[in-house]
Amino acid sequence: MMRRPATTLSFALAAASAFSLQRWPRARGPLGPAVAAAAASSSSSPSSSSSSAPPPPPTGAVPSQQCAAAAQGAPSPVTYVDARTAALVDERLMAPEEEGGVGFTLDQLMELAGLSVALAVVRAHPNAKAPLIVCGPGNNGGDGLVAARHLFHFGLTPTVVYPKAGKHPHYARLLSQLRHLGVPVLSSYPPPSAAADHDVVVDALFGFSFRGPPRAPFEDVIRRWAEGGEGSPPVLAVDLPSGWDVEKGDVFNTGYQPESVISLTLPKLCMTSFSGRHFIGGRFLPPPLAEALNVTTPAYVADDLILELSPRPGGGEGV
Repeated sequence: MMRRPATTLSFALAAASAFSLQRWPRARGPLGPAVAAAAASSSSSPSSSSSSAPPPPPTGAVPSQQCAAAAQGAPSPVTYVDARTAALVDERLMAPEEEGGVGFTLDQLMELAGLSVALAVVRAHPNAKAPLIVCGPGNNGGDGLVAARHLFHFGLTPTVVYPKAGKHPHYARLLSQLRHLGVPVLSSYPPPSAAADHDVVVDALFGFSFRGPPRAPFEDVIRRWAEGGEGSPPVLAVDLPSGWDVEKGDVFNTGYQPESVISLTLPKLCMTSFSGRHFIGGRFLPPPLAEALNVTTPAYVADDLILELSPRPGGGEGV
């Protein structure tokens, strides 16, 4: 999950506000002509919004009706999005209210995302006791650091692998929190003999903002996950499998296929071809903003913070 500092949202605020007095204005550039056309049509007349067809989805988004099939029997339709749309969602979540945003901070979103990751670990692996959380230098890695803290408080014994620390001060605070809990933080991936001591691995290396093939020191880790082998623990990936193209999947032929993935906020386009267990979390997108961006969020159940989109192994839909 990529969350970047909010930037000024200057795209036709006056025209977009006509969409609804209770909704966020529609987006600027990153979504291109589709959103611009939708904003123009919504501001043409009060009566046209109720009688005309709904606006097209943002560029790169899969309509929710198609997504229900793409998610292999998902109990709830949900929109799968490209990198630009995913980045825009984060931008709008963190923009101040006066600029058409929600006003979240990076720390808040990372905390909620990391909690979702921890919940997915115990949902997918209820007997796990010693998870290994492998974190990258960006916000996906920050989600992993948060997840490690929550897993400790859930009664598990996590170990963190953090080869390259992020530069944002928030990462240093997250590491301090782990040190106070006595959670081990390793600078390199353990050898196969030591990795076998862990019953599940959390891939929190790269999120949807990553581009290009995996690079050192992370390419060797992804290669080991791809090779697997007897005694290798199952892997749960955060947001998408590390090294995959956010829209096209494993275009660099890593061969890496984790057993499960926890998508955050909205699933990414590459996940339409994923065949493992697929969870979604990050239950913080306000319905008016989702409607303004023309994306469909999953129908979470009661007070659950995560939802399984894929059928459970052996049959039966997972909710």
